[in-house]
Amino acid sequence: MPSRWCTITGKPAFPLSRSPFLWFDELRISPLKIANHVVTAITKLISPVRRVFRNTGCSPQQTTFNAASGPYALGNTEVRSDKNRPNMRFLPRLAFMLLTIASIHSAAQSKDLPQPLPADVRLLIDISGSMKKTDPQNLRKPAMELLVQLMPEGSQAGIWTFGQSVNMLVPHRPVDDDWIKTAASKSAGITSVALYTNIGEALEQSSYDREKLTGDREKLSERYRNNIILLTDGVVDISLDADSNQRERSRILNELLPALKSAGYIIHTIALSDAADQELMQALSLSTDGVFAVADTADELMTTFLRIFDQAVPAERLPLEGNKFLVDDSVKEFTVLTFRKADAAPTVLISPEGTSYTSTNAEDQVNWFSTDNYDLVTVQQPAPGEWQLKADIDPDNRVTVVSDLQLQVAPLINNLLVGQSLDLQFFFQEEKQRITSAEFLGLLTMHAQIKRHHDEQQWQIPLGKRHPPIDGVYQQSLATFDEAGEYTVRVVIDGKTFQREFKHHVSVISPFNVTLEKVIEDQRLHYLVNVAPDAQLVDIANTRIDANIKNAAGTSESQPLSINDQQQWQLRVTPTVESSYSIELTVSGKRNNGAEFKEVLPIQYFVYPQGDDPINPLSVAEDPPATPEPQPEVVEEPEAETQDEPQPEPVVATDGVSKWVLYSGVVLANLLVFGLAFFAYRMIVSSKATEELDELEQTPDKPVSSNEKLAMQEVGQTPLGIDVSADDPAAHIPIDDTGTSNNDDVFLDLGDLEDNPGDTDKDK
Repeated sequence: MPSRWCTITGKPAFPLSRSPFLWFDELRISPLKIANHVVTAITKLISPVRRVFRNTGCSPQQTTFNAASGPYALGNTEVRSDKNRPNMRFLPRLAFMLLTIASIHSAAQSKDLPQPLPADVRLLIDISGSMKKTDPQNLRKPAMELLVQLMPEGSQAGIWTFGQSVNMLVPHRPVDDDWIKTAASKSAGITSVALYTNIGEALEQSSYDREKLTGDREKLSERYRNNIILLTDGVVDISLDADSNQRERSRILNELLPALKSAGYIIHTIALSDAADQELMQALSLSTDGVFAVADTADELMTTFLRIFDQAVPAERLPLEGNKFLVDDSVKEFTVLTFRKADAAPTVLISPEGTSYTSTNAEDQVNWFSTDNYDLVTVQQPAPGEWQLKADIDPDNRVTVVSDLQLQVAPLINNLLVGQSLDLQFFFQEEKQRITSAEFLGLLTMHAQIKRHHDEQQWQIPLGKRHPPIDGVYQQSLATFDEAGEYTVRVVIDGKTFQREFKHHVSVISPFNVTLEKVIEDQRLHYLVNVAPDAQLVDIANTRIDANIKNAAGTSESQPLSINDQQQWQLRVTPTVESSYSIELTVSGKRNNGAEFKEVLPIQYFVYPQGDDPINPLSVAEDPPATPEPQPEVVEEPEAETQDEPQPEPVVATDGVSKWVLYSGVVLANLLVFGLAFFAYRMIVSSKATEELDELEQTPDKPVSSNEKLAMQEVGQTPLGIDVSADDPAAHIPIDDTGTSNNDDVFLDLGDLEDNPGDTDKDK
């Protein structure tokens, strides 16, 4: 009995054994495009099937049609059916299901994307008396003024000063024109008169709402990205009693810091001197993914302050290349920050029409704020086109924008471990709506530039895919942070008619602290290498450290480090040769999360010996020139040679005479041999010639040719090796008409030569 249902058979053009979403992800095709193509393919599939059923009535006979014309070819497909019309309602349901899955997939991606939040900045400034030495020019004041001017509308900010007590210098509230004016007028309150350094109290008062924030962390729409910037040059100092100060320090680390971290605060710290408690400041920053920085001099304070501000308040920028930047139609306002030296010419801003703006002729739409160190220029409703800046080129110069077309970058972490990657996510939005248009996204070209500060090494990584993402969100993992240090990540996007830029600073840190210590024990010198790990990050039991010790002489030795009772790796190096040494340390193991890693630690150097360093005994024993035993042997041998040298002098003359006698004997012997050979030659030739003449006389009728051959053969066999060649006159003996040769002439000539060897030229 024939089946009631139509059955479609045929091999699809893509493997069904794998997830179609995984397969399409490899092709970089978005889920909505997948659904559109599937609907198109199903529509093209239904039409011929219906025509087949309509024309054939679903007869049992098999009918074949080609459905390979769609974007995803299905190949040759067979349709087998009976007379009953099949139920094909499952096809629209399948299309609807695919569309639903695509929508859910897209929504899930959008929901998982971290949303940028407005910034909340709380600035804590140390005004203790020690600041008179570390900041004699009071550069904290222009740094605070710059922060005030750069704070964007929609953000929150507050400023506190602290010494023995804490004072709210500028109220913490949303930033607007009134707040900016109030803050600018309060900058005179930054002094250096306080007696103590109450860091804990400053952190507590500035985080007055930490308990509320801890309870409302899930309400992202009602929160800000909270940042605390702590600027100090000292240590925890609340009393003359050292124990009280130590207890306060422990309270900050063990009680206050966990509370701030739970509330979501990011703490950035700036140390203004080496005397600052850098260990405490690092703990505050790294525990909350903040930035820790040291300004070695007061002149570096502005740059350091600005770097931390960029992390706390990231802003959309226009690329500034050669002091030129492109403004597009969507830009409502841009702000130029340019730094200048004391003797530099005034800054000039030139519009696309050629209009020049300075601090003295700024128009209504141009707001110009100038100090001794920088110019801050804001232009509202700027003309589109290329603007130019006449000022010193400085890496900290920037152009930030307020635009309808916004580049949104998901919050990036500030600290990475060596070998970790930085996950980058960004998208464009217009009127707070994410742009997903393939036509718009298809015009974008983008790349990321990564620069490592200490050696100026740079990388450029292309961003984006061949097909724009369906949800408009670009995602890329940047993996170039294989060495500890400071890095700058710069994202540059070119949309043909507009340009955007985003900058971020990353600190790549190592979970290992390496120290090298000189130790003298029992009049022997040692160098002790100590590697202390962060136990919260490193699986010590599954981690190994190897050292490769080299000296300038080219010798090297590899040794593993051992773990002591304090769970630290140690290696004792005892130098035995005077040289410069280097110790290369390589770590391989696992982190506490199970991830495997490898890291090269900073190379340790030392020179042996230095100053009053004791000389290790092994260095003397191993040095060949210092060994005393071979010295007598080396001295005795040349003395024996010098004593024997005068004695052979007469022998030298005897050798000369004996050589002359030898040479004379050799010459005489050669002459004797030559003479004997000559006389033997005469005798042989004479006898041979006589025998040949007698034979010729006895056989006159023998053909001349035979006699000639015989004579030539006989002569050719003489011991002297006479060679009768074609150039010898004897080879051309004339033959007369009688058939006899004139051999008599030949032998007569030979005879004459034998009798008169010195008269060979007479007969000629």
